[in-house]
Amino acid sequence: MQYLYSYIKFMDRINKLIMRIVALLLAIIFVLLFAQVIFRFVINQSFSWSEEVARYLTIWMVFLGVAIGVRKQSLIAVEVVVQSVPKKIKTILKVMVLLITLVFSVFLIVFGKKISMMSIHDVSTALSMPMWIAYAAIPVGGILTFLNTFVALIETLAEREGD
Repeated sequence: MQYLYSYIKFMDRINKLIMRIVALLLAIIFVLLFAQVIFRFVINQSFSWSEEVARYLTIWMVFLGVAIGVRKQSLIAVEVVVQSVPKKIKTILKVMVLLITLVFSVFLIVFGKKISMMSIHDVSTALSMPMWIAYAAIPVGGILTFLNTFVALIETLAEREGD
């Protein structure tokens, strides 16, 4: 049981770092798009690369954010269903949803890696950035989602034993 507790604490530290990264990405996107609007409409000059940067940062932000959402068990579509049933069924539903999420995470990891590897020689239009960097968000997000889902599963099963 001590190993599980250590694992949960480790993932909580990783999640704090992920939250900071997500906040930084959001700030960069905001500043970049605000500057783009100012340059386009005030200075009549626009950046050719800003939308592409914002798009790829948003992709990373979403895949990192999903992992955090799973850990905090705050994904709205799942929680609405789970909270509308009796407590006994609630735990069973939570476990089923978390197991399905584990399977989906493995899918993201496997196919995200394949997509990233297939795009290793592709470059983006405006930035000439290797596309595998953008596509790597899929398996990285899948791994983090898997690890956080495992934590949520441990906590859900521990809650059940506590009842």
